[in-house]
Amino acid sequence: MLASGPKKMPLNKEPLTKVEIDKLSEWIREGARFDEHWSLVPPVKKQQMESVHPVPAETGIDQFIRDALKQRGLTLAPKATPPILLRRLHLDLTGLPPSIEQVKRFEANPSEAAYRSVVEELLASPRFGEKWARHWLDLARYSDSSGYQHDDLRSVWPYRDWVIRAFNDDKPFDQFTIEQLAGDLLPDATIDQKIATGFHRNSAVNLGGDIDLAESLHMIRVDRVNTTGTVWQAATWGCAQCHTHKYDPFTINDYYSALAFFSQAEDDVVLAGDGSLRKRNGGPRVELPVAPEAKAEHAVLVSRRSGLERELGLSKERAIRDQARWEASHAADTTLPGNIRKILAVSPAQRTELDSFRLREFYLDKDPETSRLKAELDSTVQRLTLIAPETFVMAEKKAPTRTHVLLRGNLGSPGPEVAASTPKAFAPAWSGFSPNRLGLAKWLVDRGNPLTARVTVNRIWAEIFGQGIVLTSEDFGRQGEAPSHPDLLDWLAVEFMDNGWSMKHVIREIVLSSTYRQSSTVSAEILSVDPANRLLSRGPRFRLEAEAIRDTILAASGLLSHSLGGPPAYPAQPDNLWSEISGADVDKYVTSSGDDRYRRGIYTIWRRGNPYPSFLNFDASPRLDCTARRIRTNTPLQALTLLNDPVYTEAAAALATLLMDEAETSGPGAALETGFRRVAARRPSEAEAEVLRDELQTRVNHYRLNQAKAKSLSVRYSRSSSADPANFAAWFSIARILLNLDETVTKG
Repeated sequence: MLASGPKKMPLNKEPLTKVEIDKLSEWIREGARFDEHWSLVPPVKKQQMESVHPVPAETGIDQFIRDALKQRGLTLAPKATPPILLRRLHLDLTGLPPSIEQVKRFEANPSEAAYRSVVEELLASPRFGEKWARHWLDLARYSDSSGYQHDDLRSVWPYRDWVIRAFNDDKPFDQFTIEQLAGDLLPDATIDQKIATGFHRNSAVNLGGDIDLAESLHMIRVDRVNTTGTVWQAATWGCAQCHTHKYDPFTINDYYSALAFFSQAEDDVVLAGDGSLRKRNGGPRVELPVAPEAKAEHAVLVSRRSGLERELGLSKERAIRDQARWEASHAADTTLPGNIRKILAVSPAQRTELDSFRLREFYLDKDPETSRLKAELDSTVQRLTLIAPETFVMAEKKAPTRTHVLLRGNLGSPGPEVAASTPKAFAPAWSGFSPNRLGLAKWLVDRGNPLTARVTVNRIWAEIFGQGIVLTSEDFGRQGEAPSHPDLLDWLAVEFMDNGWSMKHVIREIVLSSTYRQSSTVSAEILSVDPANRLLSRGPRFRLEAEAIRDTILAASGLLSHSLGGPPAYPAQPDNLWSEISGADVDKYVTSSGDDRYRRGIYTIWRRGNPYPSFLNFDASPRLDCTARRIRTNTPLQALTLLNDPVYTEAAAALATLLMDEAETSGPGAALETGFRRVAARRPSEAEAEVLRDELQTRVNHYRLNQAKAKSLSVRYSRSSSADPANFAAWFSIARILLNLDETVTKG
């Protein structure tokens, strides 16, 4: 029998404290006003209080930070030393460390005018786009492969290059948004605007034979809705795929109304057309213009491709007619893989469609003529891709597609039909926008939209300070973190829109601020008040991201290639990793040669099924879906990677050669200082210099007594055949120490 009478809340939990009860009582007496969540109210610039601090703020940012610090009894930290500040600035704006010459020049004249001049120089550098495109490619889930089991490679790098150019050109963010979501729908759309729509062709695509085609296409549309919500609204729209959102004002009807924008796009996946269950990447593509000098070869290759496709089709037809005979003759063949033997043990009539498909694929791969033609076709297509690369783009269907709410998110349980529309509770109101992707894009960058500008400046802030003003960059909803400096966030958002949605303007404002220029050195007292630096009581200090670590070490060693754009590079990695990708079209990793081996990390081949391992060890995303925030970890694997990865041992050998050569002309002391400055920008302290000198002498003595070991290291790593093995081995050890310093892989 249920107990009667009122129950004390919270039910079955500790009672509220007197302080909590008093707060609730006061709230009720004041009318129990319940305001809309802060993120859904359009941002406004609140009047800043007049500064009472003796040092004037370099930008509007500093007033907010100083006032927040003052409330906790703190002040801004002293300015970072010139070499540290310059290194920080270079890493933040270009992702690369400054040269020793640049550091010395700034040390000689660290004036305000000189600093601002460096800022403008770096903002105009082509390296800027390579650095800042990285975080956008995480959001765009950019990858050079399809994902899932087959993980076939695909040509989408022109989209990556478009993003780099857009950052370098400071393309206004509203236009940046419109072209990526709906460039194909703009009047007289250019090739570049169509390439930009590769943003939503980056979805992982399941090409396996064991998934329904309609389900595969639906998963892509779902990914596009969820990604759009995360990137521009920092909203967890995906929570409403099966039911109305539990925390934020986003209904299941809202979800499928948003999905309707993407239901009209041409299908990304089509059946292979060879009678199998396998699918292939379909949908619209554009071909980049062919260079005049390559047009003749291009015509020959196009003709050859057509001929090989025809021959391959005939060869497959011939081989399939002989398949039954092959099966009978190999029924007891114990050399066949176990899964194939199991399929052969089942009569053809009893096999599943998937097993029949797998057996046919295996059989065709073993047919000599079919395999030869396929290899020739692959080689021809690969060469064509280099001469006239294609890339995936978006386009609308000619006939409209109806969209239904899916009850409980089940594709087999359609509910009421819905039209394309944005969430009812989100401003601005949907009326007045065209019901397609172009209308959606314009709605996202409308000044009345309370989220887009806030979300974007928050991500820019996080790139520079290591964490956003809103810590949960991916979630501005009720389950996300509240902003540490809400008025500053709104000030930045309005400043962003008022200045033509210029991303470089926001970045400039940040790096010119006194807040940014603080030293990252921290006392125990300040650490106790602001342990995570949420108040910005000191400068940013955190480990670099995966690509920046690689780029920094290659730059310090003198190996880094500065070539811009183009197809992905294949740097050295452990052998045979790609052979583990079952059923993929390419299972051999061919390491790039020459300068391509040392290109920047943003150009490294990104394969979802087996990403570049050293990047994964430093918390890069496999990019199966949209990643709004990489979580930094600290693991033993990271130290092992820096010590043993072939890229880093090659970098150590190159640095050792540079330092060894300098030691011969200027002495070991000068060479040790050069090595230290190449990785840390600053001069070593006397204590640090003494440690390096002692270590060098210890290593020289060690290898003089162990000539065989010295020779082994020299043969394996030395870049000079005339180098003394013991001398090289000693400097190689010093170079490895320098490249493995915490300061080398940390922005301080």
